[in-house]
Amino acid sequence: MPVTTSFHWSTEAQTQQLEALDQKFPETGIIVIQQRNVAFIETALGEILDERHFSWDLDREDWVDYDKATPPVDRATGKDAFQRRFDENRQRWYKNLVPRLSKEIKERKLSGAYLVGSRESVAEIEPHMSASYLKGTITKNLGPMPSHEIVKEVYDTLI
Repeated sequence: MPVTTSFHWSTEAQTQQLEALDQKFPETGIIVIQQRNVAFIETALGEILDERHFSWDLDREDWVDYDKATPPVDRATGKDAFQRRFDENRQRWYKNLVPRLSKEIKERKLSGAYLVGSRESVAEIEPHMSASYLKGTITKNLGPMPSHEIVKEVYDTLI
């Protein structure tokens, strides 16, 4: 984060600049939506504090939370079959994910979250998110980018 260099000689700490940055860049979430993968990035003051990754498992028909390991692989179906099923069930599958994302925001005591993804993906999730949790949206596919670049893009675009 950009800061101004200043020097103070005092018996009390001069924290105004830090407090202003904390107000402008509070702890927030960034929800990055790709077709069947969703990343939840927790940030504060431009730094990544934590990441969670969710992937849609066709066999279980549920969202699987996985650590930084690779997402589950579809064994039983091919890419065309997945795409057809995804198109048919996209709204229902995304709607099932929103309570998990809202729970993450609430449990982490974040000020809200930004949605990032394709226009279609954002449009499917946005109506189901509580307006008090949603701080803004970016309709760009940033999913393939590293997390720190996604954070920079959100901060540059929306803040």
